[in-house]
Amino acid sequence: MASIGPVGGGGGAMPFADGSDGAGGATGFLRNTPVEITEAEVPIRFLRYGLAPDTGAPGLWRGGLSAVMEFQVTAPETVVTARNRNRSIMGAWGLHGAGEACVSRFVKNPDTDQAVELGNTDLVHCAPGDVIRVTGPGAGGWGDPFARPAALVLRDVQRRAVSPAAAARDYGVVIEGDAVDAAATEALRAAPRPPRGSMPSAPAA
Repeated sequence: MASIGPVGGGGGAMPFADGSDGAGGATGFLRNTPVEITEAEVPIRFLRYGLAPDTGAPGLWRGGLSAVMEFQVTAPETVVTARNRNRSIMGAWGLHGAGEACVSRFVKNPDTDQAVELGNTDLVHCAPGDVIRVTGPGAGGWGDPFARPAALVLRDVQRRAVSPAAAARDYGVVIEGDAVDAAATEALRAAPRPPRGSMPSAPAA
C-alpha cells in the first residue's frame, strides 16, 4: 500500500489577486512525493502530474488551477482508491459576477472507448495497462471575467493556464498566435453574452 497524492484543487480568487494554483485551503499544508520515488516503490508509471488548464473559474481575478495526476498500472490485481475528494457534484461558486468552478473528476482509461467516469467510487480494481486520471476541483473566481485585462488573459494562455477557446468564451478575449486581436476582442466583449449553463466538469485533459 502506498499514498501517491495529493491531488488538490486551487485556492479561491481574492478581490485583488488570482487564487493559488494546485494548493487550496484543504491541501496547502500537504507535501507531495517526487514521482521518481513513487515509481521506484510502486508498480505504476506516471503519465502526467501537474496543473490542469481551464480549471480555475473565470473572473476579473481567476480561481486557482486544479492539480491533475495520471498514471498507468503495471501489476495485476491492483486496487486504487481516491479518498477525501470533495466538490465532485457541486463546484465552488464565483463572487461578484465571476464564473462557477468545475467539479473534480476520477476517470479510468480516459480518452478511450473504455473510459469510465468513477465519480466518488472508493475502490477501483485495475489490470495491467489501465490508466487512472484524477483531477481536483476548480476554485471560484472573483469579479466579472470580461473586465479582466486582456494582457492577463494573454499571459494565462501563454502559460497554458487557459486555452484560447476558453479565453474567448469565458473572458471575451480573442487570441491570434501570440497576441491579442484587439478589434475582435472589443467586438466580442460588446456583444450580448450567452446565458450561463450548468456547473462545468473538469476538462477532459
